Amino acid sequence: MSALHARVRTLEDAEAEARTRADRTDRLLGLALDHISQQDARMTATGMPLVPMAPELVAARDAR
Repeated sequence: MSALHARVRTLEDAEAEARTRADRTDRLLGLALDHISQQDARMTATGMPLVPMAPELVAARDAR
């Protein structure tokens, strides 16, 4: 029985770690998309727009 509890704890720890990693990845992606948007705004203001982003990135940025 204690082995079962230990295994459940191990699985719960792994799930919490995976959730933390996913949250960190989402935060970093958001920061990167914000940076790209800022750079695009600056470059567009000077008359030199950046290469258009992939539709998936635009959708992710707009969903924020």
